[in-house]
Amino acid sequence: ITDPESIFLLVDHPTSRQYLSFLDPHFANNRVVWIKQDQIIRIEGNLTVQVPVDIPNVYGCCYGWDPLRQWIAEKHADRIPNEVVPQKHVLFYSRTNVNAAENGRALDPVLEEQLLAAIRSKLQQYGRGDVPVIRFSGEDAAGNVLPLVNQFALLRGASAWIGPHGGALGGNFAWLDPFVQTCEERPQILEFIPGRATAQLPLYASTFGNIRKWPLDYHTVLYTPNATDEFASIDLQQFNDALDAMWGSSSSTLDNTVVTTTGSTIEVE
Repeated sequence: ITDPESIFLLVDHPTSRQYLSFLDPHFANNRVVWIKQDQIIRIEGNLTVQVPVDIPNVYGCCYGWDPLRQWIAEKHADRIPNEVVPQKHVLFYSRTNVNAAENGRALDPVLEEQLLAAIRSKLQQYGRGDVPVIRFSGEDAAGNVLPLVNQFALLRGASAWIGPHGGALGGNFAWLDPFVQTCEERPQILEFIPGRATAQLPLYASTFGNIRKWPLDYHTVLYTPNATDEFASIDLQQFNDALDAMWGSSSSTLDNTVVTTTGSTIEVE
Protein backbone atom coordinates (compact mmCIF):
# COMPACT_ATOMS: atom_id res chain seq x y z
CA ILE A 1 0.00 0.00 0.00
CA THR A 2 1.42 3.36 -1.00
CA ASP A 3 0.54 6.92 -0.18
CA PRO A 4 -2.21 8.11 -2.56
CA GLU A 5 -0.05 11.09 -3.49
CA SER A 6 3.12 9.11 -4.19
CA ILE A 7 4.76 9.29 -7.62
CA PHE A 8 5.96 6.23 -9.55
CA LEU A 9 9.11 6.18 -11.70
CA LEU A 10 8.60 3.75 -14.58
CA VAL A 11 10.78 2.94 -17.55
CA ASP A 12 9.20 4.53 -20.60
CA HIS A 13 8.07 1.91 -23.10
CA PRO A 14 5.29 2.37 -25.67
CA THR A 15 3.44 -0.77 -24.57
CA SER A 16 3.62 0.07 -20.86
CA ARG A 17 2.46 3.61 -21.49
CA GLN A 18 -0.39 2.43 -23.74
CA TYR A 19 -1.70 -0.16 -21.30
CA LEU A 20 -1.45 2.02 -18.22
CA SER A 21 -3.04 4.98 -20.02
CA PHE A 22 -5.96 2.75 -21.00
CA LEU A 23 -6.31 1.20 -17.55
CA ASP A 24 -6.24 4.46 -15.60
CA PRO A 25 -5.58 7.65 -17.58
CA HIS A 26 -5.52 9.85 -14.48
CA PHE A 27 -2.91 7.66 -12.82
CA ALA A 28 -0.77 7.46 -15.95
CA ASN A 29 -0.87 11.21 -16.52
CA ASN A 30 -0.55 12.46 -12.94
CA ARG A 31 1.26 9.87 -10.84
CA VAL A 32 3.84 8.42 -13.23
CA VAL A 33 7.16 9.89 -14.34
CA TRP A 34 8.27 8.01 -17.43
CA ILE A 35 12.06 7.56 -17.46
CA LYS A 36 13.90 7.48 -20.77
CA GLN A 37 16.96 5.33 -21.32
CA ASP A 38 20.10 6.92 -19.85
CA GLN A 39 18.02 9.68 -18.26
CA ILE A 40 19.09 10.91 -14.80
CA ILE A 41 16.34 11.72 -12.29
CA ARG A 42 16.96 13.94 -9.25
CA ILE A 43 14.80 12.96 -6.26
CA GLU A 44 13.81 15.40 -3.55
CA GLY A 45 12.30 13.58 -0.60
CA ASN A 46 11.93 9.87 0.09
CA LEU A 47 12.61 7.21 -2.53
CA THR A 48 11.40 3.62 -2.22
CA VAL A 49 12.99 1.09 -4.58
CA GLN A 50 11.40 -2.29 -5.22
CA VAL A 51 14.12 -4.92 -5.01
CA PRO A 52 12.64 -8.45 -5.04
CA VAL A 53 14.44 -11.00 -2.90
CA ASP A 54 13.95 -13.57 -5.65
CA ILE A 55 12.39 -13.80 -9.09
CA PRO A 56 8.90 -12.33 -8.68
CA ASN A 57 6.39 -15.14 -8.21
CA VAL A 58 3.49 -14.53 -10.57
CA TYR A 59 2.42 -18.19 -10.66
CA GLY A 60 0.19 -18.34 -7.66
CA CYS A 61 -2.54 -16.66 -5.73
CA CYS A 62 -2.36 -13.80 -5.84
CA TYR A 63 0.34 -11.14 -5.40
CA GLY A 64 -0.14 -8.75 -8.32
CA TRP A 65 -3.26 -10.38 -9.78
CA ASP A 66 -5.58 -9.37 -6.93
CA PRO A 67 -4.93 -5.63 -7.06
CA LEU A 68 -4.78 -5.69 -10.86
CA ARG A 69 -8.20 -7.34 -11.22
CA GLN A 70 -9.65 -4.97 -8.62
CA TRP A 71 -8.12 -1.98 -10.39
CA ILE A 72 -9.54 -3.07 -13.74
CA ALA A 73 -12.99 -3.65 -12.22
CA GLU A 74 -12.95 -0.23 -10.58
CA LYS A 75 -11.90 1.70 -13.69
CA HIS A 76 -13.80 -0.38 -16.27
CA ALA A 77 -17.16 -1.32 -14.82
CA ASP A 78 -19.04 -2.20 -18.02
CA ARG A 79 -19.75 -5.92 -18.13
CA ILE A 80 -19.94 -5.79 -21.93
CA PRO A 81 -18.55 -2.65 -23.62
CA ASN A 82 -21.47 -2.37 -26.06
CA GLU A 83 -19.82 0.19 -28.29
CA VAL A 84 -17.48 -2.56 -29.55
CA VAL A 85 -19.27 -5.89 -29.01
CA PRO A 86 -23.03 -6.16 -28.44
CA GLN A 87 -23.25 -9.45 -26.53
CA LYS A 88 -21.38 -12.23 -24.79
CA HIS A 89 -19.38 -14.48 -27.12
CA VAL A 90 -16.85 -17.31 -27.26
CA LEU A 91 -13.30 -16.08 -27.87
CA PHE A 92 -10.85 -18.47 -29.53
CA TYR A 93 -7.18 -17.54 -29.26
CA SER A 94 -5.42 -18.19 -32.57
CA ARG A 95 -1.62 -18.42 -32.77
CA THR A 96 -1.52 -19.30 -36.47
CA ASN A 97 -0.12 -15.85 -37.31
CA VAL A 98 2.88 -16.13 -34.96
CA ASN A 99 6.40 -17.21 -35.91
CA ALA A 100 6.25 -20.88 -34.91
CA ALA A 101 10.02 -21.22 -34.63
CA GLU A 102 10.26 -18.29 -32.22
CA ASN A 103 6.98 -18.41 -30.30
CA GLY A 104 5.65 -21.92 -30.84
CA ARG A 105 2.36 -23.59 -29.96
CA ALA A 106 0.60 -22.61 -33.18
CA LEU A 107 -2.19 -24.91 -34.33
CA ASP A 108 -2.34 -26.50 -37.75
CA PRO A 109 -4.82 -24.34 -39.73
CA VAL A 110 -6.94 -27.40 -40.61
CA LEU A 111 -7.15 -28.45 -36.96
CA GLU A 112 -7.99 -24.90 -35.91
CA GLU A 113 -10.92 -24.82 -38.33
CA GLN A 114 -12.11 -28.18 -36.96
CA LEU A 115 -11.98 -26.83 -33.41
CA LEU A 116 -13.93 -23.72 -34.38
CA ALA A 117 -16.53 -25.89 -36.10
CA ALA A 118 -16.76 -28.08 -32.99
CA ILE A 119 -17.36 -25.01 -30.82
CA ARG A 120 -20.21 -23.83 -33.05
CA SER A 121 -21.68 -27.32 -33.14
CA LYS A 122 -21.60 -27.70 -29.35
CA LEU A 123 -23.14 -24.26 -28.85
CA GLN A 124 -25.96 -25.33 -31.15
CA GLN A 125 -26.31 -28.64 -29.33
CA TYR A 126 -26.71 -26.93 -25.98
CA GLY A 127 -29.17 -24.30 -27.13
CA ARG A 128 -26.66 -21.47 -27.53
CA GLY A 129 -26.56 -21.24 -31.28
CA ASP A 130 -26.93 -17.46 -31.17
CA VAL A 131 -23.63 -17.04 -29.29
CA PRO A 132 -20.97 -15.61 -31.64
CA VAL A 133 -17.61 -17.39 -31.96
CA ILE A 134 -14.76 -14.94 -32.52
CA ARG A 135 -11.23 -15.84 -33.59
CA PHE A 136 -8.80 -13.58 -31.71
CA SER A 137 -5.14 -13.03 -32.56
CA GLY A 138 -4.73 -9.45 -31.37
CA GLU A 139 -4.74 -8.27 -34.98
CA ASP A 140 -7.34 -7.28 -37.54
CA ALA A 141 -7.80 -8.90 -40.95
CA ALA A 142 -5.07 -6.68 -42.42
CA GLY A 143 -2.53 -7.72 -39.78
CA ASN A 144 -2.68 -4.49 -37.82
CA VAL A 145 -2.65 -4.66 -34.03
CA LEU A 146 -6.16 -4.11 -32.68
CA PRO A 147 -6.68 -0.97 -30.59
CA LEU A 148 -6.50 -1.77 -26.92
CA VAL A 149 -10.10 -0.69 -26.35
CA ASN A 150 -11.21 -3.32 -28.88
CA GLN A 151 -9.06 -6.04 -27.33
CA PHE A 152 -10.43 -5.23 -23.89
CA ALA A 153 -14.03 -5.32 -25.13
CA LEU A 154 -13.51 -8.72 -26.74
CA LEU A 155 -12.03 -10.18 -23.56
CA ARG A 156 -14.48 -8.56 -21.14
CA GLY A 157 -17.37 -9.85 -23.23
CA ALA A 158 -16.04 -13.42 -23.50
CA SER A 159 -18.13 -16.14 -21.90
CA ALA A 160 -15.36 -18.59 -22.83
CA TRP A 161 -11.63 -18.07 -23.55
CA ILE A 162 -10.15 -21.01 -25.47
CA GLY A 163 -6.76 -21.74 -26.98
CA PRO A 164 -3.14 -22.93 -26.64
CA HIS A 165 -1.01 -22.11 -23.62
CA GLY A 166 0.86 -18.83 -23.86
CA GLY A 167 1.15 -15.39 -22.38
CA ALA A 168 -1.93 -14.16 -24.25
CA LEU A 169 -4.17 -16.89 -22.85
CA GLY A 170 -2.56 -16.96 -19.42
CA GLY A 171 -2.34 -13.22 -18.83
CA ASN A 172 -5.46 -11.89 -20.49
CA PHE A 173 -7.72 -13.67 -18.00
CA ALA A 174 -7.24 -10.50 -15.94
CA TRP A 175 -9.56 -8.66 -18.36
CA LEU A 176 -12.39 -11.22 -18.19
CA ASP A 177 -15.72 -10.34 -16.56
CA PRO A 178 -15.19 -9.81 -12.79
CA PHE A 179 -18.86 -9.04 -12.04
CA VAL A 180 -20.52 -12.47 -12.37
CA GLN A 181 -23.54 -13.04 -10.13
CA THR A 182 -24.04 -16.81 -10.52
CA CYS A 183 -21.91 -19.89 -11.15
CA GLU A 184 -23.43 -20.21 -14.63
CA GLU A 185 -22.16 -16.73 -15.54
CA ARG A 186 -18.53 -17.51 -14.76
CA PRO A 187 -16.26 -17.24 -17.85
CA GLN A 188 -14.86 -20.60 -18.95
CA ILE A 189 -11.16 -21.01 -19.71
CA LEU A 190 -10.05 -23.98 -21.83
CA GLU A 191 -6.26 -24.24 -22.18
CA PHE A 192 -4.24 -26.64 -24.36
CA ILE A 193 -1.08 -27.74 -22.51
CA PRO A 194 1.56 -30.52 -22.60
CA GLY A 195 1.08 -33.65 -20.50
CA ARG A 196 2.63 -37.09 -19.97
CA ALA A 197 2.19 -38.00 -23.63
CA THR A 198 4.53 -35.14 -24.59
CA ALA A 199 7.25 -35.55 -21.98
CA GLN A 200 9.79 -34.29 -24.49
CA LEU A 201 8.26 -30.80 -24.35
CA PRO A 202 8.66 -28.19 -21.63
CA LEU A 203 5.94 -28.66 -19.03
CA TYR A 204 4.49 -25.17 -19.00
CA ALA A 205 2.79 -24.07 -15.81
CA SER A 206 -0.96 -24.05 -16.34
CA THR A 207 -2.99 -20.89 -15.94
CA PHE A 208 -4.90 -22.41 -13.02
CA GLY A 209 -2.29 -21.26 -10.50
CA ASN A 210 -3.10 -17.67 -11.36
CA ILE A 211 -6.87 -17.81 -11.62
CA ARG A 212 -7.92 -20.28 -8.93
CA LYS A 213 -9.55 -17.78 -6.56
CA TRP A 214 -11.37 -15.80 -9.23
CA PRO A 215 -14.91 -16.51 -10.54
CA LEU A 216 -13.58 -18.41 -13.55
CA ASP A 217 -13.99 -22.09 -14.49
CA TYR A 218 -10.76 -23.67 -15.70
CA HIS A 219 -10.40 -26.70 -18.02
CA THR A 220 -7.51 -28.26 -19.94
CA VAL A 221 -6.98 -30.49 -22.94
CA LEU A 222 -3.57 -32.17 -23.14
CA TYR A 223 -1.41 -32.24 -26.27
CA THR A 224 -1.34 -35.38 -28.38
CA PRO A 225 2.00 -37.27 -28.75
CA ASN A 226 2.69 -35.70 -32.18
CA ALA A 227 2.77 -32.16 -30.74
CA THR A 228 6.05 -30.27 -30.90
CA ASP A 229 7.34 -27.15 -29.25
CA GLU A 230 6.55 -25.27 -32.47
CA PHE A 231 3.10 -26.73 -33.19
CA ALA A 232 0.44 -27.71 -30.68
CA SER A 233 -1.87 -30.60 -31.41
CA ILE A 234 -4.89 -31.88 -29.47
CA ASP A 235 -7.41 -34.67 -29.95
CA LEU A 236 -10.71 -33.50 -31.46
CA GLN A 237 -12.79 -35.94 -29.40
CA GLN A 238 -11.14 -34.82 -26.16
CA PHE A 239 -11.83 -31.24 -27.19
CA ASN A 240 -15.50 -32.09 -27.69
CA ASP A 241 -15.54 -33.79 -24.28
CA ALA A 242 -14.15 -30.61 -22.73
CA LEU A 243 -16.86 -28.53 -24.39
CA ASP A 244 -19.44 -30.95 -23.00
CA ALA A 245 -17.99 -30.41 -19.53
CA MET A 246 -18.17 -26.65 -20.00
CA TRP A 247 -21.63 -26.36 -21.53
CA GLY A 248 -23.30 -29.62 -20.57
CA SER A 249 -26.57 -30.42 -18.85
CA SER A 250 -26.41 -27.69 -16.19
CA SER A 251 -26.52 -25.02 -18.88
CA SER A 252 -28.48 -26.87 -21.56
CA THR A 253 -31.88 -25.64 -22.63
CA LEU A 254 -32.55 -28.80 -24.66
CA ASP A 255 -33.71 -31.08 -21.83
CA ASN A 256 -36.94 -31.97 -23.64
CA THR A 257 -35.61 -32.26 -27.16
CA VAL A 258 -34.13 -35.12 -29.14
CA VAL A 259 -30.70 -34.50 -30.61
CA THR A 260 -29.54 -36.64 -33.52
CA THR A 261 -26.23 -36.52 -35.34
CA THR A 262 -25.94 -36.82 -39.11
CA GLY A 263 -22.31 -36.86 -40.21
CA SER A 264 -20.78 -33.75 -38.69
CA THR A 265 -24.08 -31.84 -38.59
CA ILE A 266 -26.13 -31.76 -35.41
CA GLU A 267 -29.85 -31.57 -36.00
CA VAL A 268 -32.39 -30.80 -33.29
CA GLU A 269 -35.84 -32.31 -33.64
